[in-house]
Amino acid sequence: MPKITSFSAKPREISSGKYANLAPKILTEDVEVLIDDISAAQSNAIRRVLSNELPTKVLLMDRDELETDDPYIFPDFIIDCIKCIPIMQTAKEGEEFTIKVKNDSAKYIEVTTKDFKPAVPANNNIVILHLDAGRYIKIRAVVTTVMGYRTETMPHVGVLACQCVSVPNDPNLQMYDQYIPTSTVGDPFEADSVRGTRSGVNKTRKYALRFCSLGIMPAKELFRMACANLIERLKKLLAVPIVSAAGQHLMRVDDESATIGPLLIDAALVVDYSCNIVYTALTTMRSVEFRFFEGELDAKDLIKSAVELLVGIYETLMADVK
Repeated sequence: MPKITSFSAKPREISSGKYANLAPKILTEDVEVLIDDISAAQSNAIRRVLSNELPTKVLLMDRDELETDDPYIFPDFIIDCIKCIPIMQTAKEGEEFTIKVKNDSAKYIEVTTKDFKPAVPANNNIVILHLDAGRYIKIRAVVTTVMGYRTETMPHVGVLACQCVSVPNDPNLQMYDQYIPTSTVGDPFEADSVRGTRSGVNKTRKYALRFCSLGIMPAKELFRMACANLIERLKKLLAVPIVSAAGQHLMRVDDESATIGPLLIDAALVVDYSCNIVYTALTTMRSVEFRFFEGELDAKDLIKSAVELLVGIYETLMADVK
């Protein structure tokens, strides 16, 4: 079973440079999770969920909820800006926040998240717009839970960037040296007394998951949410009907992303290496199709065993993060 060997979250404050005027004192966390004995598909699924597939509370508004006499304010821009404000996930569903600002000065002013009434639960004071002299603006936004993979334009749960990379066998060895043999004679992948086996560039069962969060939720809670999200979605596969005909089996999973495809195939091959399974991500229809051919296990037993294996893996990772 996989095991988390290291979980580090280092706070960082961005308060200078090109970001200073846009969002003063942005509080972020640089997070790195080292996971041993895990496959590429299993670790990459966590990355995909963290990137854009977690249920996220955001501030949503419509055009008729914005009123202003400033001709230089474009409603669509403000709607997108409000939607991308990283609010704390402790906010209550349906809670309303309003901005009512009148600029009585002789020059433009900044309207920020601090102008929300009541105070919006955000970790940072973010500039929303510049209001011209003598103008006013009214905004009404509502806390709404959205799902990233169901709506393309929705933001993620405060994760700025996320990557998943395999850990090198030897961190001091350059990639060039690992790929190119010192001699052109003989097998280029045979063992070397200095470098070891040339084909072993990286540890294929150890991965580093790195992401930068906006601090709207503790890093460990974000990780646990990602694992719980995968467990919930995997269990739903057990209720999906399988249509069989002429030795082939078709399972179509609606309202699902391509994350599940490689994950299920990876686990199915562990359960039954002789199985023949392929998947197609129907992105325009938001569904995933799996096609099975005859193997040692029938399709239902194969799916059940694969799901149980994956659920056990993500439950173990959740338990490792306390």
